[in-house]
Amino acid sequence: KRVQDRIDTLIDEGELPSSYNLHNPIQLMPDRTFDTTNRSSVLQAQQNNFDPEGFRQGKPLKLSIFYLDPFVTCSWCNMLTFVDVMAIRRSLALPEDLAEDLDVPLENLPPCRRCGKANHLEVGSHDFTDLIANRDRVAREKAERELSAVLVLQRAYRGYLRRMYAHAERAARIALEKLQAKAATRINACARYRLANRRAVAEYHLAVVKNSHPVLLDHALKQPRRPDRRYNIAQKTFWFERDVEKELVFVDYTLLGERLGWQPTRRQMEVNFIELSRRITARKDDLLSLIQRAWRGFMARRIVVYFKVEVVRLQQFLLSKAFKIQRLYRGHAVR
Repeated sequence: KRVQDRIDTLIDEGELPSSYNLHNPIQLMPDRTFDTTNRSSVLQAQQNNFDPEGFRQGKPLKLSIFYLDPFVTCSWCNMLTFVDVMAIRRSLALPEDLAEDLDVPLENLPPCRRCGKANHLEVGSHDFTDLIANRDRVAREKAERELSAVLVLQRAYRGYLRRMYAHAERAARIALEKLQAKAATRINACARYRLANRRAVAEYHLAVVKNSHPVLLDHALKQPRRPDRRYNIAQKTFWFERDVEKELVFVDYTLLGERLGWQPTRRQMEVNFIELSRRITARKDDLLSLIQRAWRGFMARRIVVYFKVEVVRLQQFLLSKAFKIQRLYRGHAVR
């Protein structure tokens, strides 16, 4: 805002044209109404017949005749900035001791109004278009090289991540497959054990049925009339009628079930075998109990008869001794 106010003041005073714009980087300024060239050295040389070229008397110039440009150009953005040249000239023209005593204020060099940089300012009005274009080209080429390198790095890193993810996914898939295989193995083992156990129990009871008498099998097929803790009254037993089925059931009852279309089912057949075996075993126990009871009764009666005979024999043996004593005594008495 201070710069814009200063520009407005200079335009009103006629030192700047009305077309001057703060945001236009390159603008030509009108000529000053006064000579800004330091001609004091030239006038002094003319008065002393000084040779400006330094060839007449062989004494070259010791003080350069200079001209200060009132512009500063930024080599980064090609922006022109106006500076107060008169204050600089006053400071240069005054002696050092006098300049220190008077404390002549100098203008602070502001940064570029367009790019805000202060390290690319050049004294004078210059055109850095080619330099800026070359710098932009170099920066663009550098950016393209960096972009290519970044793309290569990204592609390599994405490939590395894909490989790592693939390895991790493969390891997880292998671990899952091993876990599933182990679980399936355990499930199969449990199922095989259960089926083998069922088959062993069924074949054990089938062996009982096979080794039993047909009368016992007929008795087991009958429905009991009264409750018995050894029988399952709710379970109705059955047996096969054809001779082929009777032979095959003792060889492999599962094969017989497959040929019959699992009618009855495997579970019904196994439960039926167990119930038949239980009933046959119970009937065997009953018959054995009857036989043992009859045998124990027969043996007990024999023992009782033998005991009675033995008692009579012992009595006769004892009485025979008494009779002998009596006989001897009577004979002695008679004699």
